[in-house]
Formats: sequence, structure tokens, C-alpha cells
Amino acid sequence: MVGAFTALFASLVMLTQTSVKRSLAYSTIAQMGFMMLQCGLGAFALAVLHIVAHSLYKAHAFLSSGSIVSMTRSAWVPSERPGAHPLILVITLSSAIALTWGVGAIFKLSPRVTLG
Repeated sequence: MVGAFTALFASLVMLTQTSVKRSLAYSTIAQMGFMMLQCGLGAFALAVLHIVAHSLYKAHAFLSSGSIVSMTRSAWVPSERPGAHPLILVITLSSAIALTWGVGAIFKLSPRVTLG
């Protein structure tokens, strides 16, 4: 039960992290919870396999995360593109309205609101 709680809690905390390395660290805590759960269920061989596979994967993930973050940061360059032409916006809006009315007609829905 402790392993299952640890895995669930660390997975939820991992989703809230903004740093890549902190997210990887909480992912490791969650995996350790899964390994505790495996030991609690008596699957010791599976837990050993899990820790070996996880350590190899996580070592690569930690070592490459810094270079991936810097590559991504340097590749992102905001482009100065002009705004959409007003005619494109009008066509998009009218097609969305037509699609909404068309789907409403297929299902025999009316736009009237009845109160009470």
C-alpha cells in the first residue's frame, strides 16, 4: 500500500513541475513506489528487472535533458508574421457558424432558449 501511494503521489507531483530535471526526479520517486509495490506483492525478480531497466533509462534521460533543453531553447525563435487577413477571419467565422447550424439541423435542434 505504501508503494502504491508513493507511486500515485509522486506521479501527481511530477505533473505540476516546470523544471525538466525536477520532473524526472519525481518520476524516479514514482518508479521507486512501483518497485516497492512489486516487492510487496512478492515479485522480487520483477522489481530487480525494473530497477535495472529504470536506472539505465533514467541515466540517459538525466544526462541528455540539459542538452535537449538548450537545443529547444535555441531553436525557438519567435517569427514576425503578419496577422491574418480580415477576409480569412470572416470566412472562418462564417464556416464555423454554418457548421454549427448544419449539425443542429441534422439533430433537429433549434437555437431558441426556453425558460421554465
